[in-house]
Amino acid sequence: MIKKNLCLIKKFYKDIRLSSLLLFIVFLLAQFSMLSLIGQYRTCMYYDRCYKHIPDVERSVYYGYEANLMTGTSDTNTYQCILEEISQRGCIERILYMSYLGTIDFQGESINILAMDGDLLRCSVGLEQNSKDWNNTGIDKEGNLQIILTPKIFSNHDLRDKINLQVTANGQTVDISAVISGRYKTVACLPNFNQYSNKMDYYDMLSEYTNTIFVPKTPETEKLLMKNDIYDSKMGFIIFTNDSTEGERSSILEELNQLHFSFNTYEDIISNSNHITEEQIKNALLLPMLAFVLTFLFSVSMILLMLDKKMETYSIYYLYGLSKKKSYFLILGSIGCLELLAFVINAAVNVFYCHFPERRPELIRDIQFSWDNLYLLLVQAVIILGIIFLEIFVTYHRKSFIEIKNQELK
Repeated sequence: MIKKNLCLIKKFYKDIRLSSLLLFIVFLLAQFSMLSLIGQYRTCMYYDRCYKHIPDVERSVYYGYEANLMTGTSDTNTYQCILEEISQRGCIERILYMSYLGTIDFQGESINILAMDGDLLRCSVGLEQNSKDWNNTGIDKEGNLQIILTPKIFSNHDLRDKINLQVTANGQTVDISAVISGRYKTVACLPNFNQYSNKMDYYDMLSEYTNTIFVPKTPETEKLLMKNDIYDSKMGFIIFTNDSTEGERSSILEELNQLHFSFNTYEDIISNSNHITEEQIKNALLLPMLAFVLTFLFSVSMILLMLDKKMETYSIYYLYGLSKKKSYFLILGSIGCLELLAFVINAAVNVFYCHFPERRPELIRDIQFSWDNLYLLLVQAVIILGIIFLEIFVTYHRKSFIEIKNQELK
């Protein structure tokens, strides 16, 4: 029975190959536009989640040191002195910023070593880690530097493996014994600490790091890596204590403002980011909505045309005992094969970019692919097939195929 039905489905495409191809292309583009919309939405939610995973970010302000931003000159000593003095205040819990500590050569490529707050790294999205091995100093009991890797660096090593790093900084090279304490599943989405504006949003603030080694930012790790006049970011987070008062916060910010610091509050960043998210989703909706409307209109007209061409064939099937009900499902199955093929191709694209996100073309660079996208694609395919079945049923349920054909001949 299955073989017979497959044979009938195959014969359905005879003499209407061009129409079938056009309908398949419409299904393919409609599904891909939906995949793009889902991916865009997931990207927005992913950035929102990464930002909110920053430790105590709801009690923070994001600062930029304007003396450096405006002049383009390095004022590291003054900047460091200000941060050290401010960090001693009772209402300040911590200050988060980034330090560049050197590079290693890995397979002919220069890999940056960046130091960030240990809690910031440990709380970040997508990190696989062995929490039992963490030390507050960033150095384990055996004197090994604890490092966190992005996926492709030392990919043949597992967590807890010890490796030797030849770190170059300020023209000097030193051998460092390190232990892998964490690895990101895909990319590391963390603050870049090099973007600032008066209307800061987390899309500009966060970056996806690929070939990078991260270490906890502590005096011990910086000493081990010969930190000496190496770059410190002039942007960062000031985290206030949970019991700090509004007056204490305002006083600190006013004082820092006099020292050429400017700020974006947590509420400002969320508001600015939500506005951008709304615009992105609104723009991303245009293509799927247009594709859905065109799919509906085109499929209705194309299917009616295809069925008109196949009416004589189905009239013969009807005379040989094929019921109208079975005819409906045979037609639906024939068209459903085109929808299924489009689904398989889009699913393959989705799965490929799930495993190789770095290979995404520039056109879809901002789209996040996920296994969960497949369920929504399947729902869309079922809805379209439901509309098609309704179209077939409404058009032909009152008369037999022979009656319809005779009416056409008259």
